[in-house]
This record gives sequence, C-alpha cells and structure tokens, in this order.
Amino acid sequence: MPISLEKMENVTDRARPARNRRRLTVEQVLVLARHLNRRDQILVDQVYRQGVSIADAARLVNRPAKVMQRRLRKVIQRLGSPTFLCLVARGDLLPRETRKVADMVICQGMSLRRAASSARMSLYETRQHVQRVRVLASAHEAILER
Repeated sequence: MPISLEKMENVTDRARPARNRRRLTVEQVLVLARHLNRRDQILVDQVYRQGVSIADAARLVNRPAKVMQRRLRKVIQRLGSPTFLCLVARGDLLPRETRKVADMVICQGMSLRRAASSARMSLYETRQHVQRVRVLASAHEAILER
C-alpha cells in the first residue's frame, strides 16, 4: 500500500546533516514494517507495538541480545532509507520484474545472489533492476527537496 508524498517528506530529510535529520516515528515504523519479511515484521511489532524489550525478544528466539539489537537497527535503517521509501511510495511505476526484485532486495533484505536465484535470473540482471530503483529513488528525492 503506497504512502502519500506528504508522509514521505516528513520521514527523512537528507539535506540536513545526519545529526539533524528527522527520525521515523513509531507510527511510521509500524506502517512501513508491513513491507518487510515476516521475521522482521514480528521483531518490529514486538519491540514497538507490544513493548517487549530486545533482551526478551532475543530470549524468545534463543539469540544473543546484541544480535537482535543489531538486526533491529539495520531494519530501522532500511525502513528510513530513501530507496525503501521511494519503493513503497512509487513502486507501482516500476515494471513487474523490477518491482519483484526490488521487493526481495530492498524490502525483504535479501542478498543480490539469493534474489537472483529466487527470481531465476542472472546476477547482472538483478543488479540492473536494483539500480533502476535507486535511480528512481534519487530522482524522486531530488524532486522532494525542491
């Protein structure tokens, strides 16, 4: 489900230095988490909606707390990336194959090799599809900065 441009403008502001950038709100994280893989959705839901500590979430899956903390940090970084936000907002403009690969690599966090194998295409083709999305994201971001 695409988000509106107004919401997307409020999510991040790359024109500012890193320390002054806006952060995702909890509500935005929960809305955007719908585009993640199931495992990451559950982690975000437990921590941000149910209020489970990272240590408790780690105990539930028998993992060290540091591993879960790092994973959650990477998921939140992915959710706030301009490429992810553009894909969510404007993914319907992409060709079907490009959207499929972008979902696997950008939303689900798959490696390029694994996505290529899953989509039954070459690694080169997979890179090309991801590059198209990155170009669209940078153009979209330039438009938003005006």
